[in-house]
Amino acid sequence: MRYIITNKPAMRLIGTNIKTTVENGAFRDDISNFVETLRSSGKIVEMAMKINQKPFGLVSASWIINTSGDGSFDFFIGASSDQQAPQAMRVLRIPESRWAVFSVEGPVPESLIEMGDRLMSKWLPKGEYILNENVPLLNVYLTPDLRSPNCRSEIWIAILGKREES
Repeated sequence: MRYIITNKPAMRLIGTNIKTTVENGAFRDDISNFVETLRSSGKIVEMAMKINQKPFGLVSASWIINTSGDGSFDFFIGASSDQQAPQAMRVLRIPESRWAVFSVEGPVPESLIEMGDRLMSKWLPKGEYILNENVPLLNVYLTPDLRSPNCRSEIWIAILGKREES
């Protein structure tokens, strides 16, 4: 797994969200249908036209960990921008954070799901870094054609720092 550790200033995203659940893998269809609706309505293009700050690509944010225990979470997709949010969109502020940024190549969502599963089951539990649960996990889409086998994207995991050796 290729990754870098980097500090990034706070980000301001403009976009929209849905609530979904990990129960029975429902989030996969929910997110796929949500993105397709945004694409067919022109909202994806509208968001992309607002990108004027790093990271330069559409960004999705999700909070997998919740306190309700029902497996539900918010999935947000938007653009990093200092412009006004269009009607029916909202602003999501991501705090300044330290990130482990993983490069991913391949069609979305399969490549991100595969890498995300590896990160959560192997890298994070056995790794040297502690997850910052107060900051969402980010996916940054660097290539416009998400279905391309050459699609480039990144997974950003907010971390607090290194684990102490026991």
